[in-house]
Amino acid sequence: MKREKRGSLAAGLVLILLGVLFLIVQIVPELQASITFSWPLIIVGVGAVLLILAALARAPGLTVPACVVGGIGVILTWQNSTGNWDSWAYAWTLIPGFVGLGVILNGLLGGEDTRQAVSAGFWSILISLGLFVIFGSLFGALEIRGRYWPLLLIALGFLVFVKEAIHRGSIVGPVILIGLGSVLLLINLGVLSWSVWEVIFLLWPVLLVAAGLDILIGRRSALGSVLAMGLTLALLVWLLWLYGADSGVGEATGTRVNQTPDGASQATIVVNPAVGRLNVEALPESVYLVEGTIPRGIQDSVKRDFAVEGDTATFALKLQGTSFGPFISGGARSVWDLGLNPSIPTQLKTELGMGESHVDLTNLTLRDVQMNTGVGQTTVTLPDAGNFEATIEGAIGQTTVIVPRSVAVRIHLDTGIAARQVPSDYQRHNDAYTSPGYEGADDRIELRVSQAIGNVTIRYSE
Repeated sequence: MKREKRGSLAAGLVLILLGVLFLIVQIVPELQASITFSWPLIIVGVGAVLLILAALARAPGLTVPACVVGGIGVILTWQNSTGNWDSWAYAWTLIPGFVGLGVILNGLLGGEDTRQAVSAGFWSILISLGLFVIFGSLFGALEIRGRYWPLLLIALGFLVFVKEAIHRGSIVGPVILIGLGSVLLLINLGVLSWSVWEVIFLLWPVLLVAAGLDILIGRRSALGSVLAMGLTLALLVWLLWLYGADSGVGEATGTRVNQTPDGASQATIVVNPAVGRLNVEALPESVYLVEGTIPRGIQDSVKRDFAVEGDTATFALKLQGTSFGPFISGGARSVWDLGLNPSIPTQLKTELGMGESHVDLTNLTLRDVQMNTGVGQTTVTLPDAGNFEATIEGAIGQTTVIVPRSVAVRIHLDTGIAARQVPSDYQRHNDAYTSPGYEGADDRIELRVSQAIGNVTIRYSE
């Protein structure tokens, strides 16, 4: 029987079986309750029927849709029974694996070259499982939060590289995965600091070099792919070492900035350096609301705003320009040193795209704290007393919160694939940690810390 006729026969049989199934459900009302409760099983059944027909009718073209439909039905069945519909954030990564399984079955049933089908399906399944582990960890489904989780990225990178080398594909993707995983692993092991990301973002042209090597030698043979990736990774390591040898931040003097409160009794202070290092602490007794220095040479790119409305002063310092364009200037290593008036109740907001933040809230009078860091290291020292809320958010990097033993604090941690260290005497309820004596304290600090990738450390001050 020709393949087209086998496909038509299979499609017709599927429609007949589905019609009979739904007719039985309509005739027997007792079945409707159970079917409604487990409706995803219908999808699993459709996938199973397609797979059976693919085997009986010798129609291998049905194996891929059969596995995809059946696999999605299994996911939906699990979600329906647990109510965890948010799991689609990472469960979708299994779909390429279902396709890979279908491709393997297609080859085994004679639809394509068996060896090629099995190889292609195997790699699809491996990549799918790797993505599932990574995204599952990122969204909190898998507890892979130790120091060695970047090995998953490295392993996935090597799997993709082997696949691409066999088929003479691009090495750029594997280079990114292996390089990213290696850097994160070295950071977790303490070999590199999180400030290395400032250097890595400066080295983005290495990707152009990788693409060029890929075109010239990588796609000619498997050996060429190995050589191209080796040269690219060697260049990246050498440049990291070269920059690391001169990674210290200079002691050049900055441009002074200051602002009086102009009669305001409370303040909102917004600081956005974009890139670099931000240091914030309390001023000694001062007439200024804010006083400090910003890097010399960028003062014309810093927008300064001040306004007083009622009894509230709002002061903002924001770096403008194209700091994240194709050329990141030397300002990526610049330092902003700012002191705040300790006696004026303050709402503090900081935003740092890439770099380090060292914020010492000791002796400050605070109403609210909001800090956001894209890539880098954030260190926050809480005051000895206070009654306020604080939010610290980070994408990739390390967040350290130093807590005096005398302060009562409740910390809500939201971590993806980030390790967390919390004092052993804190009480935990789900993702909330409370310090000893929190319930009976008059002054409390409510702290929310979010870190997608990296480390979160909560520790006592020395």
